[in-house]
Amino acid sequence: MKAYFYIKDSKACNPTIWLPKMYFVYEPLQVVYVCLIEKFYPEVIRVKWTDEANKEVTQNVVKGDVWKSPDEDKYSVSSWLSVSLESKNKKYFCNYEHESGEHSLPTQGKYCVLSFVFYLLYHLTHKAAQLVYVVLLLKSSMYYVIVLFFFFTYRTKSAAKPSGKKT
Repeated sequence: MKAYFYIKDSKACNPTIWLPKMYFVYEPLQVVYVCLIEKFYPEVIRVKWTDEANKEVTQNVVKGDVWKSPDEDKYSVSSWLSVSLESKNKKYFCNYEHESGEHSLPTQGKYCVLSFVFYLLYHLTHKAAQLVYVVLLLKSSMYYVIVLFFFFTYRTKSAAKPSGKKT
C-alpha cells in the first residue's frame, strides 16, 4: 500500500509507505509486522508503532537505519514489530512523522490468515521432506545389512566346503 502527500517544499519528496497485508510467523510463536517507508527527503524521520487504543508500542520494536537510495537522493527506512501469536488479531499501526506530514497504516488485512496457513503448509512440507529423507536412509541401511548378510553367508559356506581335489 502506498501513501502520497502533497508537499510545498521543493526539496522534500513524497514518502511512500509500504506495509504488507500479511505478517511473518517465526519459531517462538511470534508474529512480525514489517513497515517500509521509502522515497523521502530529508532523512530525518520518526517511526513509531501504536495499538488500537492509539497507545505507542515500544516493546519488541526494531527500527532500522535510514539508508540512501543509490539511484536518487531519497531515503528509506524500515521498522518491524514482533508480537505474540495470541495478539495477532489486534490492530497495530505503523506511524511516521516527517516534515512532509504524518501518516498511519493499519497492519491488519485480509491476507493475515492466509499467510499463517501458508506458513503452516511450508512447515508441514519441510517436516514431511525430513521424514522421507530419514525413511530413505533407513531403507538404504537395511539394504546394506541384507547384502552383507548374504555376502558373509556365501563366504562361510564356500570356506566350509572342501576344495574338491583328490590326492
